Amino acid sequence: MARHLVVVLLLFAFIARTDADTPSTSSTLKVMFTKVSPEKLKTFLTKEKPAECVFVRMGLNKAKGLLFSTKNYKKLDQWLTYVDDLSAKNPAKKGMSAISILTAHYDDAALYEMIRIARTGELIPEAKVIATRLQKGLLEHWLAAAQKPDDVFHFMKLGQAGYSFRSDSEFAVWVKYVDDLNAKHTKNPTLMGSTLSENYDSCFLERPLNQLLLEAKKFPSMEKSVLATQTWKLQEYLAKNESPKTSFKLLALDNWMKYVDDFKVKNPQYQESWFEIFKLNYQWHQIERIIGKELKNPATRKIAEKIEAQWIKHELDGKSLPKDSWAKYLKRFNERFPNDKTTIFDVLEASYVDTQLLRILYAVEKNPKSTKELKALATDLQSALISKWLDAMEKPADLRRWFQDVPSADDMIDRYTQKLHALSGNTS
Repeated sequence: MARHLVVVLLLFAFIARTDADTPSTSSTLKVMFTKVSPEKLKTFLTKEKPAECVFVRMGLNKAKGLLFSTKNYKKLDQWLTYVDDLSAKNPAKKGMSAISILTAHYDDAALYEMIRIARTGELIPEAKVIATRLQKGLLEHWLAAAQKPDDVFHFMKLGQAGYSFRSDSEFAVWVKYVDDLNAKHTKNPTLMGSTLSENYDSCFLERPLNQLLLEAKKFPSMEKSVLATQTWKLQEYLAKNESPKTSFKLLALDNWMKYVDDFKVKNPQYQESWFEIFKLNYQWHQIERIIGKELKNPATRKIAEKIEAQWIKHELDGKSLPKDSWAKYLKRFNERFPNDKTTIFDVLEASYVDTQLLRILYAVEKNPKSTKELKALATDLQSALISKWLDAMEKPADLRRWFQDVPSADDMIDRYTQKLHALSGNTS
């Protein structure tokens, strides 16, 4: 024992005599006592040295926020391999898990933040694999402990004031945790609405609520929670009497339209059209894209048709629609009803008065970008409109008065008059 003490004292004396250019005493000792060679790890494994002791011996307990730094990530990888080997060597003698040891030295929030940064691969690409493994282990650790979703929400720093989404993946990870927790505890499912309720206004104002809920709806078991959250937010906005302009960016279109209706019931003096707010938030080509996309989805088709009708009406009233849009518009109808021209006319007639229909068909007919197929379709629809006038036995003078400012109306009325005279001659 005395001999060992002498060796240690001599070692300190030697380090103390080193030049000023060499590392300090504490730094040198730190390197000497935290550098663990592969051979040393094999020795530890043979002796079944506890994983926590090896963790400290390798200096990983003092890495602070730099577990995945260039200096430490290889040591971390070696240590994780040691934990696996130790467990495989003696399964019956289970010590602390790697995650338990890590959380004993670093709080959950700090550990997750290190993992999150490492998973991006921005600092050290090789550390991404280790970080992904540890993220999975940490989530399983929380799940085993039945950690509350609200706590996990804050561990992941999703509830941090002024938080800006780095990507949807972080929120999706939390939603999946809630989903897994509910699957494990089916008798007492957790609704995520309470967590979002406490944090939404301070953390998520830059993200529409519907985008968060759409992410959650990817998990079927979350549907009840999503619906509850939607209902809660609508009721909260109404209770605060929030203007539809304020709520537009926070809600999905279907919920927002319902909110406008409810708001008008509560505030009968409010007369602003929902479409006026809608068009303030999108340019015309964005509206066209939204309509085209939502028409393909059975769940949103009615909403898309409602937007489409208001958009066309607005542009007709303003006479400002780009010249090739009617061709695109009519083409979309033709794609929806490819084998039934009458249906196309019925749909158009249900949404637009004759003045609007005449302008639509004229724009398609005169547009150089219109295909022969579309021009033929426009001609068929003009004939259908004339047939409607014939069925009603409209007076040509009335038609000229109604459509005096509409391009192509004179040609259409002339065609109608000829057919009317021919019909009168046949019936006389």
